Amino acid sequence: LLHRLVAMPHLMTFASSGLDTFDLFRMGPVDKRCRDFISSPGTWRGRHLCLSNLKFVKSEQLLAFLECGRHRWEHIAAITFPGKVRPSASAVPRLKLFLPNLRALHQLPYGDSWREVTVNNLLRAFPDIETLSLAPFSTMPAETPLLRLRVLTIDSAWDFHRQPQQVWERLPENFPVLETLNVPCSPWACESFAKPSTKDAFLRPLRRMPRLAEVDFSRVLTLTDQGLGELGAVPGLRRVGLRAMGGHVTGAGLRSLLAAPALERVDCSGCLLRADGGNRETATLITWDDVVQARERFPGIAIVFS
Repeated sequence: LLHRLVAMPHLMTFASSGLDTFDLFRMGPVDKRCRDFISSPGTWRGRHLCLSNLKFVKSEQLLAFLECGRHRWEHIAAITFPGKVRPSASAVPRLKLFLPNLRALHQLPYGDSWREVTVNNLLRAFPDIETLSLAPFSTMPAETPLLRLRVLTIDSAWDFHRQPQQVWERLPENFPVLETLNVPCSPWACESFAKPSTKDAFLRPLRRMPRLAEVDFSRVLTLTDQGLGELGAVPGLRRVGLRAMGGHVTGAGLRSLLAAPALERVDCSGCLLRADGGNRETATLITWDDVVQARERFPGIAIVFS
């Protein structure tokens, strides 16, 4: 069947659309037609080049891999870097040469974090990036304008929440078409040990981001009811993650958030104080009665609470 499909290029392109990077690579040894197919730039058009399984630790190893099939990567739209690779300054121009149409850049959630200089170098080379996913504790240079960025995700975004208010003030200008801002704080953030710097007033500029539809500020323990009110004034906001938000958030804050005109879903998992008090640092003052009343008052909004 594979030999017959390869002989019909249009049908083969359709049939292979569901294959991931590693499935395509496994086709290579079958025969010359398969090798020619996976070597064609058209085969990779718009694909996500996922290199998460490669055990590379140096930029040179990654560049050597890309050099072997350099022309096939011309139309790659997204890449996931090997977890241990931190692209060096000298490697970035060659990455741009191999991946001229890149629109999405991903790090593994469990990969090594990148320093600010590394992220800066990449973003200067790829200013038209639309999706950026960084590993835990990576530093996002919020001063770098990314005029086409639609999705920004940083797991355990501790450094993001250590930025001063001036950086937040410039978010609407630096990321004018941003739709998703998922920057939950570190799991070990707590009132008594390591508090983020993000305050309620920092969220006010989000009102000037009309395309912003999804945010995740879970475990940002410095936010209060006032901060939830600021989110409630973001005009296009549809989905909000507020897991384990701490004791400065009450039912009144939840109600002010639910007033957001386009809101569809709120995730308040981990916000209920457990009977054993084991989550005292991250539990809110929201009660089950608050949630029941909110669900009755806002029936069109899904409220996840535990």
